[in-house]
Amino acid sequence: MPASIVIVHDDPTFLETTATLLRADGYDVAAFEDSMAAMNALESAAHVEVLVTRVNFPEGKPNGISLALVTRTKRPFLKVVFAGKPGLDRLTEDLGELVSYPGDLGEVVQAVTRALAEARRSAPQREA
Repeated sequence: MPASIVIVHDDPTFLETTATLLRADGYDVAAFEDSMAAMNALESAAHVEVLVTRVNFPEGKPNGISLALVTRTKRPFLKVVFAGKPGLDRLTEDLGELVSYPGDLGEVVQAVTRALAEARRSAPQREA
């Protein structure tokens, strides 16, 4: 079964390139530029294993930490990869892995792979 990954980022280059790299690795990816639209989609999604989001969004939009916390109320086994400036790890600690942004998108893909492996180890087995 392909992994279900949601990417939320307002940088179109980050969003599309990361989604393309993950799809090339066989993952099922949904990409959103708007964090509010992503929150609505996450509410109704049947299955999500990994959320990739930036830490901060423009004023008036839910930030990545809020997005992760709200989503985890319904999906406690969700793994999160945050993209943000070094030093923001104090905000993301215990929520997910922080990957430097802007930075090497290959590192984002590697972080998603690690998060996915952890998600599959910790989540209860789904019935077929």
